[in-house]
Amino acid sequence: MSPMLKPDTKFNFFLSQVQNWGLLYKGIHLVLCTDHRLKLSEDYHFDFTIIAMVINRNIFIKNFIWIGYFGQARHQNVRVIDKTPTLEVVYDSGPRVKFILFESES
Repeated sequence: MSPMLKPDTKFNFFLSQVQNWGLLYKGIHLVLCTDHRLKLSEDYHFDFTIIAMVINRNIFIKNFIWIGYFGQARHQNVRVIDKTPTLEVVYDSGPRVKFILFESES
C-alpha cells in the first residue's frame, strides 16, 4: 500500500475537525489542507498546513480561541510571511500545524 493511502488513525480526528471547522464558521470561505507527514516538502517540520480564506482574518489573528477547536495547544507562534499572517501551533495530541490565513473579498 502506498504511504499516501495508508490510514493514520492518530490524525483522522484532527482532519475531520478541519473539515468541520470549515463548515461551522460562516467567516470561512475555503479550507485547504496539505499533508507533510511524508517529509517530502520544505515544510517537513509540520504535519499539516491549513490554508483558509476568511472574511476578516484580523478576527482570527487577534483572538486565538479558535485554535482550541482542534485540541489543546502546547505552543503557538504568529509570523508574517510575505505580508500574510501565519500561525504555527503544536497540539498536545501530536499534530504540528501551520495555519495560513488569507483575506476573502466576500
